Amino acid sequence: MKAGRLNSLRNQDGFTLAEVTVALAVTGIIIGLAFKLYVFAHQSLVLWQDRMALEVTCKRITTAIMDDLMLSRQLVEAETESVKMIDSKRKIRSWSVESNRLLRDGEDALAANMRVKNVHLQYFDAEGNELANNPVLRLISRVAIEIMLQKKELTFTLYSSTGLRNKREYTVSR
Repeated sequence: MKAGRLNSLRNQDGFTLAEVTVALAVTGIIIGLAFKLYVFAHQSLVLWQDRMALEVTCKRITTAIMDDLMLSRQLVEAETESVKMIDSKRKIRSWSVESNRLLRDGEDALAANMRVKNVHLQYFDAEGNELANNPVLRLISRVAIEIMLQKKELTFTLYSSTGLRNKREYTVSR
């Protein structure tokens, strides 16, 4: 009886060692491809998040500079990389770049992992003529700000042109 049982096991259909090896190899290849796809998607997401963080920060900074200018009563200093003004409460407000850091009233205006590569301010009169450094506030009709921020290897540039009493216009370059 024992011998009959052994013969019946030998005659059963099953997978050969070669079939199991091929199935494992195909499964391994599929898992490897899925993992590489996951890594690529994750890296793309991180890059997109960094780019969005740079864009939002650029817009926030240009808006804050423009708002400070709109609310100011007098310009103390207006250079291409810095501006200092007196607001309606007679408080001095300033924006400047020092050692790749953007400072607002002497305090860092950027997240710790961001660096400013370039800030350029231009001042225009009502006819569109560029005004020299330190123009009189009442002569300024439009201010243009170009800001270039960097986070890791990613760089983002935003050009904002605003009439001091008008709506903003943004131009993004990548």
